[in-house]
Amino acid sequence: MRGVIALTSTGGPAKPAVRNRSWTICVLNHDGSDLGFRHYLFAEIIEGFRGVMERHGYDIVFISNQLGRTKLSYYEHCRHRNADGVFIVYADYTARETRELIESDLPKIAVDYSDAQIGCVMTDCEKGMELLYGRLHSLGHRSVAYMHGEPIAITRMRVEGLKKAMERRGVRLTGDNLIESKYYCPESGYQSFQRLLGRRNRPTAVIASDDYSAVGALRAARDMGLSVPGDISIAGFDGIELTQMITPPLTTIRQDTLGMGAKAAESLIKQI
Repeated sequence: MRGVIALTSTGGPAKPAVRNRSWTICVLNHDGSDLGFRHYLFAEIIEGFRGVMERHGYDIVFISNQLGRTKLSYYEHCRHRNADGVFIVYADYTARETRELIESDLPKIAVDYSDAQIGCVMTDCEKGMELLYGRLHSLGHRSVAYMHGEPIAITRMRVEGLKKAMERRGVRLTGDNLIESKYYCPESGYQSFQRLLGRRNRPTAVIASDDYSAVGALRAARDMGLSVPGDISIAGFDGIELTQMITPPLTTIRQDTLGMGAKAAESLIKQI
């Protein structure tokens, strides 16, 4: 199953004062996974964003908190470039430098994060978890565990989506259904899966936070001598193309990454 999640978006804050246009857009992408642009999900989001922006005549500049040997905040880097807007693909949204950027007067848009100061493009977490849990439930699984990511906004939305999907089928979400596993980290997926299988009430199916973690879980199952899906079922989230080339293909939800990037670009252009 590779269901495609519908895109949703929220608008940004009130438009800032008009300034001279530089035709430059800054992109902040710091996912904390050490994958950088090798990260399939974020790379495709950025590609969708870049395509729309370049068609409208904008240049893309990736920013950090350093320019040459000079330390700058993300906002200071954007101001140094005289950026017309900024796209936050991923960042630590609680960090001081990120908050300074979010609360600035720059036009801006984010992925999978939204508050009063910034708009957002994201997938429908509730629908995604409904599709995944519903599929496993239809196959007879009544003990399904979720290897969720770190406690950030998108994690809370997905856990809530799983809770609702379970409640619709008369099943209650408990601590036995949840275990933390670092996002986009096969090794963390490997370790979390082993801990799950060491529990007294071991699950019959596992949903990983993302396909990278699911690959780690698949490797752990193999090393433990388990057949997938014969002994246990494993599902992912994101729909990375390579997961459909393994045997058996990974059950997952495909995110419309190119569409997310394009929608973010369109929203940012409207703000500008």
